[in-house]
Amino acid sequence: MPTDIATDHFSLAGRYYQSRLLVGTGKYKDMDETARAIEASGAEIVTVAVRRTNLGQTPGAPNILDILPPERYTILPNTAGCYDADTAVRTCRLARELLDGHRLVKLEVLGDEKTLFPDVIATLKAAEVLVQNGFQVMVYTNDDPIVARQLEEIGCIAIMPLAAPRSLNLAPNASGPNPSRNSPQLLCHLLNTNPASLRPEVRRLVFIR
Repeated sequence: MPTDIATDHFSLAGRYYQSRLLVGTGKYKDMDETARAIEASGAEIVTVAVRRTNLGQTPGAPNILDILPPERYTILPNTAGCYDADTAVRTCRLARELLDGHRLVKLEVLGDEKTLFPDVIATLKAAEVLVQNGFQVMVYTNDDPIVARQLEEIGCIAIMPLAAPRSLNLAPNASGPNPSRNSPQLLCHLLNTNPASLRPEVRRLVFIR
């Protein structure tokens, strides 16, 4: 039975949202393009890398909150670029101070700069400290269901497992293009098989974004 878009919503940290799309603020050429792209997306939750984006910690510099007002969007500060638990916790505390007590954060503690794989041990440590300090933690982790259960037991409100190593989506090189993530070529690369051997339903599935 088709889903009624008008009534299709989800709840997060006690608030209801119509859009299930979360978008970031990186990779745009300027603030104007950022604002226009996010508005066009229809997203209601926007994640912001605190260590790379000005939320007010740099007076006089362009402030992302000037184009993404918290009254309109749920700002989701993230700890991108943090490689240890202490730095991630400090980054979340800075975000809470800059956003007038905002408690919702996206925690990521990275273990490898190339693949952006998470450091699971440091992630568990940081998550525990943050939850104890009243944060509502959405957490980036690996695809281990045991770790996911541990994070849930700590009190994280959402578990966000990685989809694929970043290095699997590199630009083409001398040996030919790397398999694109979310593609049949990537699946076949991992399974060491021929794309033609995939069943039609599998080929359709891996194209889903």
